[in-house]
Amino acid sequence: MTTTQTNRGEILDQLRALERQHGFRVLYACESGSRAWGFASDDSDYDVRFIYVHRPEWYLSVRQRPDSVTFFASDTLDLAGWDLRKALGLFGRSNGPLLEWLHSPIRYVEHPDLVPLWRTLVPDVLNPRALAAHYLGMAWKLWLVAREGEMVTTKKYLYILRTVLAACWVLSRKTPPPVEFARLLEEALNEDDVRLRCQALVAAKATTHESGFSARDSLLDRWLAGQFQVLRAINADLPGRAPEDDVIDT
Repeated sequence: MTTTQTNRGEILDQLRALERQHGFRVLYACESGSRAWGFASDDSDYDVRFIYVHRPEWYLSVRQRPDSVTFFASDTLDLAGWDLRKALGLFGRSNGPLLEWLHSPIRYVEHPDLVPLWRTLVPDVLNPRALAAHYLGMAWKLWLVAREGEMVTTKKYLYILRTVLAACWVLSRKTPPPVEFARLLEEALNEDDVRLRCQALVAAKATTHESGFSARDSLLDRWLAGQFQVLRAINADLPGRAPEDDVIDT
């Protein structure tokens, strides 16, 4: 589901209002969550994530300054941003959400010099073990809840499937996974029957509410349980990597 011009205009207006209110400049803003992943429902929220920078003198204060901003503009639009210094620190530690922001297919603001250069640094700082652990940890927490009972929300099923496939991608290719779920299904999943079930879930979610339920799927459940065991073993054997702060500083 794409962002309409009306929604894009409202989002840009809200970002400009935050700039005026806080005195910072938004360097990058994008869509995160189900709309960026490609399995939004009609009532899915707009999850706007952004990176901002203050004037130089703001960073010279001896006082502890806030490094993030969150604003709920409406019931369906929330905006959350990180200060540039915080974002760069997390980037050096292969922070999963930040890497997804940088590669989101839906972008509202992008500094033409900074952000493309930032993306080119990904191979120099990426820690595949840390990134895969992020996706596996997220998937496992959701799975512990979702595997109980006869029904599960379609949204949660898709979240778990996407994070597991993202971990598969990272462990096999040693690069950040694509944000779009459709690409993960095509390029990171070898089992055609599992792919068809996933595509059916995406189609179902597009025509139902965010909280819509699906019946348990024994094929998907077996596949997920097996993937957790295999992927954890692979990730445990990967070497660690220290944060590459020097690369970012230069």
